[in-house]
Amino acid sequence: MQSIVLEQVGVSHGGRTLFAGIDLTVSSGGCTAVVGPSGVGKTTLLRLFNRLAEPSSGRILLDGVPIAELDVLALRRRVGLVPQHPVLLAEVVVDEVRVGRPTLWEEQVGALLNRVGLPETFVHRRCAELSGGEAQRVCLARALAVAPEVLLLDEPTSALDEAAAAVIGDVVRAHCRAGGSAVLVSHDSDFTGAVADDILLLEEGRLAPLGALSGMPPVTPREPGSSEQGGRAPDRPGGQTSGTSEGPRAEPGGRSPGATASGAQVPGAPVPNPAGGPAPTTPGEGVPSARGGRAPWWRDGPSPEAPDPVASEPAGPQPDSRTSEAARSQERPQQ
Repeated sequence: MQSIVLEQVGVSHGGRTLFAGIDLTVSSGGCTAVVGPSGVGKTTLLRLFNRLAEPSSGRILLDGVPIAELDVLALRRRVGLVPQHPVLLAEVVVDEVRVGRPTLWEEQVGALLNRVGLPETFVHRRCAELSGGEAQRVCLARALAVAPEVLLLDEPTSALDEAAAAVIGDVVRAHCRAGGSAVLVSHDSDFTGAVADDILLLEEGRLAPLGALSGMPPVTPREPGSSEQGGRAPDRPGGQTSGTSEGPRAEPGGRSPGATASGAQVPGAPVPNPAGGPAPTTPGEGVPSARGGRAPWWRDGPSPEAPDPVASEPAGPQPDSRTSEAARSQERPQQ
C-alpha cells in the first residue's frame, strides 16, 4: 500500500520554529486536510512532501523510502503540488498541461480540462488571458496529467464558487477512490468537510486532530450536500473576476449540474468580449458562496499578509512536474 510518512519532522527558519516533532501517515485511498491560522506553516508543511521545502529535522518517507534519496523530478511526478497562486510555465494552455507529458494528444488535454471543469476550447487559450480560478484549474489538470500517487492542494477553492468547488471535490474523491491519496490545506469548511477523511489542526507548532488543541469538539466530515453553514471565503487577490452571478448550485452528492459521472463539469466556452478588456468570467469561479460572507473557519481566510516564511523561499528545482529538456523535445504522436 502506497503511503507517505512524516517522522518527527520539524522546520525552523530565521531563529523561529514553525513546528517540531510532527508525525503523520497519509495512506492510499484517503484525503487528509490541514487547517489552522494563517502564517503557522501549513503551506510549508505541504511543500515538504515533494521537496519544495526541506525539513530542519526528522525525515519523510514515500513507500518506506526517504524522499531525500529519490530523484527530485521523479518524486514530483509521484507527488504533485497544485499551488494556491498558480505558476504557469507555457504560453498556451495545451502546452501547459503537457509540461509533464509532452506526448499527450490534444484530445487528451481537452479531456483533462473537462475533468477540472473547464471547456475543451481552452486548449488554445493563452495562459496570460486566464483568470485566477482558471489558472488554478489548469494547474490541477497539469498535475493530473502525470497521474500522481499523492495530490497536494493548497487552498484549491480560494478563487472558485460553490459549484466549481464541488467539481474539484469530485476530482479529489475520484483520485482517492482510485487508490491515490491527497493532502490539502484550506480555510473552506464546506469543501474540507465534504472531501477530507481526516482533518488536522496545525497550531502553536503542533499537529493534532481538530479540536484537541483548542477545546473544540472533533469535526466529523460531512456528506456532500450537507446543510451545515459556513460559507466560503471571498475572492482573494489574483482570483477576482468581473462576474456577479453565482452560477449553478451543486446538486446533492457534491456534483454540479451538468457534471459527468466522474465529476467533471463542462461549461460552455466563454463569450469573447467585443469591447476588449478582461475576459468574461468563466462559469464557476470568483463568486462567494450564497451561504454568506467570509468563512469563519479556520479563524481567517487565506491571507497574503501572513505568508509562511519558508514557503516563499524556493528549495531545489521548482516545476511541479517538469520533465527534462530532452523529454520536451520528444516527437509528439500524430493527431
